[in-house]
Amino acid sequence: MKRDLQPAPYLLNKFPEFDKNLAERIVERLEEYDYSTFAELQQNLDDLCVKNEDLGYAWSVGYPNVIVWTHFTLKGLCTLVHLRKTGVIELDPCPILYYKMDGRLLTYPLVERPPSCGYKKPHWLPTVVHLKK
Repeated sequence: MKRDLQPAPYLLNKFPEFDKNLAERIVERLEEYDYSTFAELQQNLDDLCVKNEDLGYAWSVGYPNVIVWTHFTLKGLCTLVHLRKTGVIELDPCPILYYKMDGRLLTYPLVERPPSCGYKKPHWLPTVVHLKK
């Protein structure tokens, strides 16, 4: 299915580094495999995440300090936010086993039941990405 992968104008001030080529490659990967962990995406899309794992951006969703993945390039993070906010992709929690099978884990404590005001320190919510149906 052909998707309109244009940046959302209302997001460009806050997330200016949308990359249409990267968005197309993310969508192609998800069309081929139905869903993906961020570890898989990181392994297959060189410009999504930084090589030096001491750098990069974390993506926090839902509650303060609930992290779905880290080490994103600015371009990668902006592109994923645009895809999510425009309804192209969705995120769903998954068992940590998915990430163990991919051989990549974050060192943060796991999210269990986030307090209504979020966590004081970062917690990891293992998540898969898939195309919105």
